[in-house]
Amino acid sequence: MEKGNKWIMIVKIFDYLEENDIEVYFVGQKTGTCTSNYVVVKDAGTLGYDGGNKVGNQLIDLLFFVPQNCYTEMEEFKNNIKELMKDFNEVRYTGQETPIITDDDYKALSCSVMYQNQKLL
Repeated sequence: MEKGNKWIMIVKIFDYLEENDIEVYFVGQKTGTCTSNYVVVKDAGTLGYDGGNKVGNQLIDLLFFVPQNCYTEMEEFKNNIKELMKDFNEVRYTGQETPIITDDDYKALSCSVMYQNQKLL
């Protein structure tokens, strides 16, 4: 069980996706119009077990972006990443996913999938 810097896991996920030829960014890195499929790795907070303060879960959101005119690509892109993440044994898929929404600022479609890892608080 990991203790200490909560950023370590999102860096590990970032590196894993990048090593597998996925275009990946941290929150705030990507700017401008979406012209290709990419993933943003985001720290989504920490929850203690049953309100406790010793052990909990770090939540990690993977946000998926595809160009706005590529709606049919989103499901395949998301499923490919979810399949890839099955081999990354340090986090667990939570089953929490958001629907596809339009992001007019980036001319993109977006959705997300949440993962978690157990850690000492």
